[in-house]
Amino acid sequence: MQWTSEENGGFSTAKPKDLVRPLPEGDFGPKAVNVADQRRDPDSLLNWMERIIRRRQECPEWGWGKMSFLDAPTPAVLGHRSDWAGRTLVAFHNLSGKAQKFEIQLPPEDDFVGATDLLGTDGYTEVKGHSLPVKLGGYGYQWFRLQKRGQRILP
Repeated sequence: MQWTSEENGGFSTAKPKDLVRPLPEGDFGPKAVNVADQRRDPDSLLNWMERIIRRRQECPEWGWGKMSFLDAPTPAVLGHRSDWAGRTLVAFHNLSGKAQKFEIQLPPEDDFVGATDLLGTDGYTEVKGHSLPVKLGGYGYQWFRLQKRGQRILP
């Protein structure tokens, strides 16, 4: 990605004809896509990628935990769980363009009381009767950190 919207995308002060390769133009050129503009745009792909990478780094359960698959009510949804050091994460990925809404049953022996939405804006959801409500847009996803009774809520 180009650094700036300046000539040569901020890579070089050389004349454009002296560059080894020409820069793209139009929708993919420096005036349309560049790091400087995307850093200032909270809805940019660059900012989203930085947020998802940071969130992944804050979730050691994904890398170190024991993973298992969850039974989702439709084959279009992939659900998985990861447990590590007394903490549990669950994630759901909608592999279809159709929105999905369902409740996933959590094992009663786990005694989960709530779930924190790690990627969206839903915040904290109470788990009632061992059931976690899940809403996914078309090709949507949700990551939750599950909370047991008496367990501190992590950000």
